[in-house]
Formats: sequence, structure tokens, C-alpha cells
Amino acid sequence: MKDIDELLHRDKALESTWNAYLEFLEDPALTPGQAEAFMARLEQEPDAELGYCTRYLHVRTDWLFRLDRPEDAAAAWIQGRIYGAGNNGNDWDLLNWLEIDPDIKNADREYARRLAVPQDWEMPLIWLERGPVRGRRKDAIDSGVLRKGDDAILFRLYWLSERNLRAARPELFDATPELVENRRKYVEDAYELRDYRTLHAAFHHPFINHFLATATITPENPDIPALLRTAATVRGGDFTYKLAPAGGFESPILFADARNVNCCANGEILYLLYILKKCGYMDAIFRALPELPEDFPLLLMCFADSAIRQRVEDYMGIPGLAAMYDLAFAPRRLSVRDQIRLVTFGRDNPRFQELLGTSLYRYGYHLYNEYRPAPDWYVQDFAHFRCAFCADVLLFLVSAPETLFQLRQMLDYGPGTCFASESVISQGFRNSFAYFSRTLLGYLALNNDTRLPDWLHRTLEDPPHITEHKRLKTAAFVTALQKLA
Repeated sequence: MKDIDELLHRDKALESTWNAYLEFLEDPALTPGQAEAFMARLEQEPDAELGYCTRYLHVRTDWLFRLDRPEDAAAAWIQGRIYGAGNNGNDWDLLNWLEIDPDIKNADREYARRLAVPQDWEMPLIWLERGPVRGRRKDAIDSGVLRKGDDAILFRLYWLSERNLRAARPELFDATPELVENRRKYVEDAYELRDYRTLHAAFHHPFINHFLATATITPENPDIPALLRTAATVRGGDFTYKLAPAGGFESPILFADARNVNCCANGEILYLLYILKKCGYMDAIFRALPELPEDFPLLLMCFADSAIRQRVEDYMGIPGLAAMYDLAFAPRRLSVRDQIRLVTFGRDNPRFQELLGTSLYRYGYHLYNEYRPAPDWYVQDFAHFRCAFCADVLLFLVSAPETLFQLRQMLDYGPGTCFASESVISQGFRNSFAYFSRTLLGYLALNNDTRLPDWLHRTLEDPPHITEHKRLKTAAFVTALQKLA
């Protein structure tokens, strides 16, 4: 059996650490006293909440029942609901047993009563527009038939598994008081945090789930600076990836990033900022910026809002920043001329490049992962992130690839280096590979680097990426940079 001191000294940001904790607590040889001592010490440890998205709180609940502490067990169970404790196939027997326990049932009923989740049309809108229906479908309000081209209100509600836009006749939408009020709140950014209540935690980051749950149970004015300091500094949630030569499927791994316990969850911080914006806290966010890392304001450039982008430009003191982000985040393929404009702006603002590299590494909004979108392009404010359009933000770093760790690694490992196939969670890197390699080709061209011919051969003639590089106009981009150099 592992030593408790050794276990608690492990890095709690890593998935492997929490796997070891669970293995320890599920060891048949573990005595009740040892389990109780370990859990008590873990609760006092820094970063103890990082693993609350794992099965730990369910296992803790089970142990507290076995220790004849039913009230504490029920509290641990609700803690799991608040933080978003995860489960997997190994947990079904445990969960089925816990969910039928009378103490758990009572705790669940009380939690649901206190949370009072919004119902039906009260759930906040995340998309609202008026336009023609694209195909035959049912009216979302009365199930009547809508035909292609019919005028309709198109909308999407917060955190439903259904990602398709709903459609309703404008007169029916306007005759539904809950939807009319919902529209007012959406347009005016007048929601309250309690409107974003969900009975089951919606995010991977435990601190986001905890904030939304507790802020809605006890609706007091939130401490926005403290919340954003957590968002900017919380450990865990980094994006995992692997580098390999050649195709990246059967090749030996060049580099493997240790998987984080809340892997890839940092992208959800943008969703948190979105909720704060829709609740009218944007001014509070800007007031908090002086207390936050210098790169944090760049997250706000992700909003499709010209006023917010201009406020960030004014705050950071970088003339032209808003216009350049309008270009970098344009929901279309850029011409070579526009690509060069972004390269030039980046080269003229080296401090901005450093901050951007830090921001991209931490929050990953240049990545395109259709399975775990971050930012979530089903939210209207982030719609421009679909189809990897916003990966063009990497063009700012063409003259300074050292500012983003993955670019520096790829350059060091040499031509042919790519992101290896690992799992859905790292798909964003593979899907964005052509943007990474275009950035490096641009850097070599801009510096008349003798490595360029080899990189061109290994990159532009790589079968999986030929089509993508044609779409990005990479060859013409390289030629234009050689002239610029």
C-alpha cells in the first residue's frame, strides 16, 4: 500500500495523481482508519479541489457511509453535485447504490429545491436572430409546420444537448411572456447568475461549477476580481498534446504532455466570461484587469463585439489592435494580403506577441476541436470560431514563434513534426496543424532561413494537409513573405 505522505506530495494538477488517490481508497486492504485519515488530510491540502471533477467525491461519499457518518456522506454527495464530480463505467454499481440511499435522496431533494433550476423558456438564450428557415421543421412553440424560407425567430438555449437552432413564428414568440422577457435579458445583458442554474454541473473546471452553483443558491454580489484571479491562475485544465514525426499515427512520440486532471478545461473560462457579460458584469471585469496577468485582457478580444475590442485596445495601449482582431477573427478565409497585414502588425508589436503566446498556450482558443469546442461556437458571441477561422490569430506570431511553446518545439524538432493522434481531447491540435505549420514556414521565409526548402517539401507535400494548405494559400503566403524579407 502506498504511503500517505508520498501520495499527498504528488502534483494534484495531474490525472495520474487522482488515479493514484482512487486506487488507494479502493484498495481492499485499506482500513477505515487509514481511509479516514487520508481523506481528512487531503481536504486540507492546497489544490485539493482540482480533482473534484473526478470520481473522488463519489468514493469519499461511499467511505463516509462505511464510517457511519451519514450526514457527512450526504454533504459530500452534494459537494459532488456542486463541483461536477465525474464518473465512468466502473462507477455504475456505486452510483446506483448511493442514489437509492434515503439520506442521499433527501439531500438531492433539498439541493434541487434550493437551486430552483429555470424551466423551459426561462433558460437563458445563447443565440437569437430573425431569418428564413433553412428547411422544413416544427415550430418550437406549437409544433406547427415551418417550411423552407418561412420567416422565423431562430434561437438556442443555454446548455441543452440539442445544438440545432430552434425556430418559432415571430407572432408565437412574441405571445410567449417567458420568451419575451428572455429576449429582453439577452439583448440588454440583464440576466442574473441564478438564470444559469443547472441541476447537474455543466463544466469540467470545478471552480466554475462551484461559483455558478453557490452564487445562485446565495445570490449575493460576487467578488469578480477574486473569481477572475482564480480563472487566470488556477492549476489544472491545460491542453494535452503529443508531437511525433511524419504522420503521427504509428510514429514514435517525440514529446508527450502529461495529461491534466481537468484536461482542456481552460477553454471554458471564456464561457465563464460570457456568462458574466450577459449578467452585466463587463464593467466589473474591466475594473479588475489591473489585478490580473497582463495577457488576460486578450481573452476579451474573443467576443464578437467591436465596443469590447476597442476598450481592450484602449486599456492595453496598442493602437490598431481592435481592427487587427476584426481581421484575425473574421469568419472567412483570409487573402494573402490580409495575412501579411497580421504578420506585419505582430512584428511591429513584440510585447503584444509575448502576451498573445502566453494567452494562446493557456486558453487554447486558436485550436479547433469539433468535439469539445472552446470557445463554444454554438454561442452567438463566439460563432466566428467555427471551422478554425480564428486559428489565423497565429499569424501575429510569424516573426516570433518562440512566444508560443508548441511552435518553438516544432521548430526545434524539425520538418515533418506534427501533432500525434491521441484522443478526442487533443483533436484541436491535429485539426489546427496546417495553421501551426504555415506560421513556421512564414517565419523561415521572413528570415531567409536555409531550412525553408526542406520544410516546404515536408509540409506542402504531406498528403493529409495538402488540401488545407491550398485553402490557406500557404505557398503564395510564403512567396509574399520572401519578397517582404
